[in-house]
Amino acid sequence: MVKLLSKIIICMFLTCKSSEKKNVISNVSIMETDSIINKKKKTVKSTIKTIEFDIFEFDSIKVKGSGIFLKKNILEKKWSKFDSIKNFSAECGYLAEKDSVKIYYVNGCSFFVYEDYAELSELDFSLSNEKLVHPQITLRKGTELNEFEKFENSFRNRKESKKDNIAYTVLTFLPNKESDGRFRFLFVNGKLKSFYIWNPC
Repeated sequence: MVKLLSKIIICMFLTCKSSEKKNVISNVSIMETDSIINKKKKTVKSTIKTIEFDIFEFDSIKVKGSGIFLKKNILEKKWSKFDSIKNFSAECGYLAEKDSVKIYYVNGCSFFVYEDYAELSELDFSLSNEKLVHPQITLRKGTELNEFEKFENSFRNRKESKKDNIAYTVLTFLPNKESDGRFRFLFVNGKLKSFYIWNPC
């Protein structure tokens, strides 16, 4: 009888130890899983913070059906008459390496022209009825700032200022992931004023 009682006590002791061990393993597993999830959350949050601006691919923007980088002869066909043509001298950047650079002005648009190429430098919507077409948005005179809310990163990081009761807002986009240049949109009192390309020296 004593032996039987001893066996029962030993079995109960082993069962308790086994249960405790399982609980410890289970708790450790849960803690490790929570740690992994938290690390993933931190990584995602860190990644989101590094995405400062949205991307407007170079080739995705069209004016008069052509890209903003085009051949000189196509530019001259699209706009047969120019308001003025002036010489341009760049102090730095890739344009400074060109032998001859001119600026063609037409209907609120400014184009850098060199060799056989042309590129849109600025479009002043207040002086133009041209449209700048992107797959996600069509920009024209009267386009409002709130239409850009769909571009969450650029909209969130917009720059705002006020002078003489006039509100100025600048939205910045990347031409692509590798480019140092920027596409910028200037709004005056919530209305689109101009689009221009900024390049660092």
